Amino acid sequence: MYQPKKFKHKKSQKGANYRKIKISKLTNEPNVRYIKLISIACGTLNSNHFKMIKLNVQKRIKKRGKFFICIFPQTPISKKPLSVRMGKGKGPVDHWSVKIGLGQLLCKIEISNKYAGILAFKSIQYKLPFLTKII
Repeated sequence: MYQPKKFKHKKSQKGANYRKIKISKLTNEPNVRYIKLISIACGTLNSNHFKMIKLNVQKRIKKRGKFFICIFPQTPISKKPLSVRMGKGKGPVDHWSVKIGLGQLLCKIEISNKYAGILAFKSIQYKLPFLTKII
């Protein structure tokens, strides 16, 4: 499970609505070496999505290229168990997540065969909970 090694507070609030995140400037950087996956919609990714991304890309590119994930889950999401009454404090941490804004760089691949990198990102695109774009 992807989670930070050290954190200041065990539980935190989810924060503001993720639609208010400003548009990132990473999409304007020209870089020929990498195939990038950027978001074109807002959303959240949890630690299970990161596991899925890593396994799918490694299955496609094997040892032909390098794979970089540019974001990391850092917000703890707590959840109370079922059939528990109201009150008695906040529940334990259920999973970790990260908020994604418009145009944010999710991951990139450095590979000589561009077609293999694009196929790897295509397999990820269908499984993510928001729209993405391959550059």
